[in-house]
Amino acid sequence: MAEVKVSIKLVDDSSAQNKALVETVPEGMTLKELIEKKVASVGWAGRKLVVKSAQVYDEDFKQFFDITEPFDSLALSSMQRFEVHLNKTVSE
Repeated sequence: MAEVKVSIKLVDDSSAQNKALVETVPEGMTLKELIEKKVASVGWAGRKLVVKSAQVYDEDFKQFFDITEPFDSLALSSMQRFEVHLNKTVSE
């Protein structure tokens, strides 16, 4: 199976920590799957974080733009750059 290389910056807004990572993933992986995988790999799975916002870098405009489509339907493409802001789950 083909692979794609992507960059993701995870920002935990509740602790002011961030991690910038590069990952080679199988073609067809979604942004949701990538976020879940990287949150676990940096040891943040126990923090009960949810995605507050996500942006993708547009090479033509040289800036990040908000992602408005569902993360579970956004398939990753090679050399994409993402910035994902996370926050603690709010208890009801």
